[in-house]
Amino acid sequence: MALDQTPFIVIGSHPVYGHVQPLRLIASHLVNLGYEVTFLAPNAYRESIEKTGATFHALTGNADYTEKDFEKNWPEMHFWPPGIDQMAYRGIAPARAMFRQSRGVQEVLRAFKARDPNRPVVIVHEAWFRGVVPMLLGAPNMLKAPVLAIGVLPFMGSSKDLIPYGPKQGPITSPEGREKAKAIHEFIKNATWRPKREFKWVLEDLNVPEDAEIPELMDLDRLPDRFLQMCIPSLEFPRSDLSPNFRFAGSLPSMVPDSWTDKPHWWNAVVSNLGQKDVVAVSQGTLDINYNELIVPAVQGLRDRPNTIVIVVLGIKGATLPAGTDIPENCYVGDYVPYTELFKYASVFVTNGGYGGVNFAVTRGIPIIIGGVIGDKPLTSARTPAPEQVRYAVDLLQSNPKYKKRALEMQEEAKKFDPLSIIVEEINALAKGKQR
Repeated sequence: MALDQTPFIVIGSHPVYGHVQPLRLIASHLVNLGYEVTFLAPNAYRESIEKTGATFHALTGNADYTEKDFEKNWPEMHFWPPGIDQMAYRGIAPARAMFRQSRGVQEVLRAFKARDPNRPVVIVHEAWFRGVVPMLLGAPNMLKAPVLAIGVLPFMGSSKDLIPYGPKQGPITSPEGREKAKAIHEFIKNATWRPKREFKWVLEDLNVPEDAEIPELMDLDRLPDRFLQMCIPSLEFPRSDLSPNFRFAGSLPSMVPDSWTDKPHWWNAVVSNLGQKDVVAVSQGTLDINYNELIVPAVQGLRDRPNTIVIVVLGIKGATLPAGTDIPENCYVGDYVPYTELFKYASVFVTNGGYGGVNFAVTRGIPIIIGGVIGDKPLTSARTPAPEQVRYAVDLLQSNPKYKKRALEMQEEAKKFDPLSIIVEEINALAKGKQR
């Protein structure tokens, strides 16, 4: 496709850091290829998005928030128990933001069409961004464009082949198992009534037709023209009933930081280790930051191991462990270390299951230990561990070669995908032949 025929690109993302960063990487790649990109996001992301070369378009009102606003805007979130109730509660804010997100999408589409009515436009959105849903459901008086959704969380679509939640989570094929899966899907539908109510109210305000077939929240992936799940197939449970618009696209690379000049004073000790000691990296990502859930048990469980270096990454600049936390001699704690640097040296990764970290560890062939119970983490993890459980798990991964072997097999699987090229391929296909 000639440069002057490349489509305009509209990008939108759920406003949490772990959702925005993969879309920033995609935006930067598209800009470098010559695409004109406009990125819809809260004002807090203006500087970081403009660094990609994309045009920033500010979201307003109740769509102008990030995870740093959770405490102020929704203090009641702490009263919801971990697991499905917490996950359902977290669906309310995206539903409420849908009206303003949809308005932002339409503003950008109108601007592009005014400039060149014959040039195609493609919308690329992170899967939790709701700003395209009213358009896809036929809301009146809206400009339309083909839509490519990007899945950067565990795939949540319902399936007859999968128990999606709970201690027996996993694939099933027996008739009895499928009845169990059906019952659990119904339980989840009922448990998510609050965000579904908010979702319905916004759609009514935007005059979505009453006869529109509105999917369950967990099945919104079926609406876009194409849905790319950004992982390898081995990271997801097998399903025989995936929607025809679904495609695995491989694990996105971690975005190289603009600069990392404030390295912690202990970083040279890690670099100069040169494999003499095992390096265990521990992180809870950037959203679920009650460090007593995983980091503190990991630090306690891995103390008194002279042949192990423990690197704790808190995920937020300026963050610290709770006052009084005992930090052993073999443990280094930093507020921020980019994964691109951390995984050069890690031999094991202990995480609460944040999808970005898990995916990047897979591309590096690093065995992973997961424990966590909130947000999307029930879909990638088991539960909050005790210190002795972390120690046991690390010993098991280091003593049994099958785990490293499997990690390397998944790394080889990841090498078969070129995720950024797949995204460009899908964008160009939509621009050429699937205009709405």
